[in-house]
Amino acid sequence: MTSPDGRFRIVFNGEVYNFPELRNQLIQKGEYFKSDSDTEVVLRLISIYGLDAINKLNGMFAFALHDKKKNQVTLVRDRFGVKPLYAHVTPCGVLFASEMKALIPIISHLDARWELNREAIFEYLMFRYTAGSKTLLSSVKRVEPGQWTTYTCDGGEYCKKYYNISNINSLEERQNSETVSDQIERVHDALVRSVKRRLISDAPLGIALSGGIDSSLITAIARTVHSGSINTYSITLPGFEDESQEQKFVADHLNTTHHSVALDAKTFPRHLLDCIWSNDEPLFDPQAIPLNLLSRRASEKVKVLIGGEGGDEVFAGYEFPKHLCYYRDGRKLHALAHRYVRARDVNSLLKNIPRDLSFREKLILESDFKGVENYIIYLIYTFLQPLYNRTDKMSMAASVEFRDPFLDHEVVESSLSISSKLKVSGDLTKVVLKKISERYFPKKQIYRPKVGFPIPLNAWLRDRKYFGQYIDILREARFLDRDFIDRRNVTKMLDDFYKGNDTFYYSIGGRIWILLNLELFIRMMIEDKASLAA
Repeated sequence: MTSPDGRFRIVFNGEVYNFPELRNQLIQKGEYFKSDSDTEVVLRLISIYGLDAINKLNGMFAFALHDKKKNQVTLVRDRFGVKPLYAHVTPCGVLFASEMKALIPIISHLDARWELNREAIFEYLMFRYTAGSKTLLSSVKRVEPGQWTTYTCDGGEYCKKYYNISNINSLEERQNSETVSDQIERVHDALVRSVKRRLISDAPLGIALSGGIDSSLITAIARTVHSGSINTYSITLPGFEDESQEQKFVADHLNTTHHSVALDAKTFPRHLLDCIWSNDEPLFDPQAIPLNLLSRRASEKVKVLIGGEGGDEVFAGYEFPKHLCYYRDGRKLHALAHRYVRARDVNSLLKNIPRDLSFREKLILESDFKGVENYIIYLIYTFLQPLYNRTDKMSMAASVEFRDPFLDHEVVESSLSISSKLKVSGDLTKVVLKKISERYFPKKQIYRPKVGFPIPLNAWLRDRKYFGQYIDILREARFLDRDFIDRRNVTKMLDDFYKGNDTFYYSIGGRIWILLNLELFIRMMIEDKASLAA
């Protein structure tokens, strides 16, 4: 789309939820519009106010803006990086796309650099992903959340952070001026506004209901502000512990039309390769596959799904009390927090690989927060990033758009500006969300033990009839001969796994998942790219 004066052109991906209000404001100032799209509103705002107008947007988005007058291209990503955006600088100019594989045909035509980023391998094995702008491809960068990057015709590259979460209203000031009830009400109001925004759609929509507090609360709020029918969708694990009873309770309690999708040992591996391909990066966790299956089922009736992604990270869920050691007794948050593999285990599997955790270290060093809030910020810009990526790409692969009310910047800011005790109090986590949930559900439903969605990865890896067959890839010479793999220790790890020499924490099964995804990513996205470029 081109601006009326011809100066700006934009390629836009995502949704701006408050564009109707912004559009009306511009009309009142004498502007006119040819369409009802949010893209035209974004383009007009930038034409009038410049790139600082991005701060007016509430939504999830990634876009490229060409300035004909300055002959430069600016790549922009939303505040928390919900929508993906990648860039590859070549001698012929900058290439950009919302998927890395979209760059492959042009890369092949230019015979440009496209190889594994050795500096990212250590971090990937530790965390199952890389944080910041670094990707597993040495020549490809992510545009970081809340930032824009401008590329000039003379080869210049300039980055600016347009959203700094540290600039929100003073935490101490807000706490001193509000009662606990006021703070709870403020969070509730922010959530209601966020859900309302995400319910606006030209297409049918539904809700991804896990049965946990987060998605249940989102469903309850949607029920109060949406008078029409609501379709809810859930994954079940027949034969294993899951939250199917809780899902049914919420669906019945809120009178939704509920749909369940069963996941089993046979279905799971059948979709592995397709999901890695769609994810564009190695799969962060096994939950990516059921998310894709749920989205496929939902696509039969709806085009938009709303879910509870981000609730645990933004409001201090999971086993958050055990992480409080990061600031008690003088100990500080460190760059190895929330890892999936111990450093010594990674070192045993790799050789001649540098250790680079600079983004994480800088994030901690430059944080203006402390305690629980510091950890929340760390999770938003590290651990949550692959979850955003997974949610967006697994749903979009099924032609469904996934919207996350907890990732509205007003909701995040409300969490950071309330008392820490409204997030974690003793062993109780997500205190404020549970207090709000009391308005919608019985207490026994709210304060029950968390079950989550624990896919039986170890059991399925040992099942040689289905998923276990993939382990053979890690015994092939093509993998073991890679110059960064320690053949002897990898082989020993696989032998130990089949002998049952494993633990739940930092498990061998988890390491196998990580190595398997890395190897399949290398084969699909790097070594076999010639077939993809055709």
